[in-house]
Amino acid sequence: MEYHNEYDDLDNRNWIKPKIDKKETLYNNISEILDKYRLFGLISNKTTLKLKKEIKIKIDSNEL
Repeated sequence: MEYHNEYDDLDNRNWIKPKIDKKETLYNNISEILDKYRLFGLISNKTTLKLKKEIKIKIDSNEL
């Protein structure tokens, strides 16, 4: 009788990698940094929102 481990199939399977949206990842990383600056009082809420909006536009238009 042949030994078969149920996990062998999982190890040999070709996993489908999720498509990573580079633009969204870039925006999220920059937003996180801006939020930390805002948290420590280095920039205001208004400035944070303005910068996020400008960055989103630049990322969407492939300028960044």
